[in-house]
Amino acid sequence: MGWTITFATTSSTIFLDTSLTSSYITSGSVVLSPGVLSIVPFSFTLPVNPNNVQDKSIALMTPMALPMSLPFILSYGVESRQLTVQGVIYEAGKTSHEIEEMYLKPLRSVVYRIINLNADDYRYNGDYVLQEFTYTEVAALVAYFTYSMTLLPYSIGWVL
Repeated sequence: MGWTITFATTSSTIFLDTSLTSSYITSGSVVLSPGVLSIVPFSFTLPVNPNNVQDKSIALMTPMALPMSLPFILSYGVESRQLTVQGVIYEAGKTSHEIEEMYLKPLRSVVYRIINLNADDYRYNGDYVLQEFTYTEVAALVAYFTYSMTLLPYSIGWVL
């Protein structure tokens, strides 16, 4: 099955249905109603599942120095959970250019935007903001890249 990533990009197709027909489903699996503007999402499945997922929670706090004593700490709770996903992208028969165009450039284009993750292990499924994405081309006989992406869970908010 694999890890499927779905997002809307600036190159996604935008549909405006002005007909008086009832709702229908487009090829991008977005339900449209008459007169509604919708963006058809871009979706792909990573060819190789990630080899490392780090789930991190950090306390949101402010330490204040006190003379001749340990610091006084104000703790406000937990910051947003953070997932760091690392792995390799390789696909038999694909060139470096093809892998970059199919997987890496689309992910790079949505840094700071909302993505939807659908993983084999449902624990990681959900909406996230892609905070950081880096990749490295590995010099080898076959084309493959290592990558790391940092995801922040998203439930409600405003992403500009």
